[in-house]
Amino acid sequence: MKITESQLRVLIRREILYEKITTGARVHGTAGGAGSSPSSSTSNSEFGDESEFGDDSEFGDDSTSFAGPSKPAAPVNLSGHLNTLNRKAQRIFKGFLSDLAAAGYTPIVTSSARSVAKQASLQRQKAGDSTLKASSPGGSPHNYGLAMDMNFSYKDSKTGKTVSVTSRSPKNIWKPIVDIAKKNKLRWGGDFKTNYDPVHFDVLKGPGLISKLRNIAKQKFGADVTKWPQRELIKIPNDFIV
Repeated sequence: MKITESQLRVLIRREILYEKITTGARVHGTAGGAGSSPSSSTSNSEFGDESEFGDDSEFGDDSTSFAGPSKPAAPVNLSGHLNTLNRKAQRIFKGFLSDLAAAGYTPIVTSSARSVAKQASLQRQKAGDSTLKASSPGGSPHNYGLAMDMNFSYKDSKTGKTVSVTSRSPKNIWKPIVDIAKKNKLRWGGDFKTNYDPVHFDVLKGPGLISKLRNIAKQKFGADVTKWPQRELIKIPNDFIV
């Protein structure tokens, strides 16, 4: 089997680590037999139950081989996006973005508040997309200034490379970002059961509330969404937001 340079580096690191462990074990009298303990056995995760090149992070998706971001990241001025949001949503997202910068992540915002006209256009664009369906006009948290879509980048602390976090990135790469989002009580689109959307974050307390918001807007502006105002549609009830 041909071994790549990357795989060879892993094997060399494993051999070095194994030598350190076994040498240390002999020095301390713990290389098996009397005096050995569970903590000194070679069931270390470097060697344990892995099959040949099995789940090692050096292989497979490149993004899984990175260690994580250098801290902190330079702050980014996103006032143009934040100012389009509901006021309470602004405060929540500001806290989220501040925590992200402290953790080393730079956001790349692709959408914040979105007019119903833009929503209708997006729905038409996504009509043939089987992987991601756009909500109908008035059926998205973006239409009420309650959501932001964003990708991320960070400088990896191990390689120094800039890593992108996008909708194609695996969930383990998203997890630190999602943990920060949930600390700030944001809802993550990666948890959506019928429409996986990892770049989406919003401040709604639950999925059933969007239909209630749409009904409120219909009562105020009529059933024809094309005649709804293009900015923030309605006053959002406080108990709808986290």
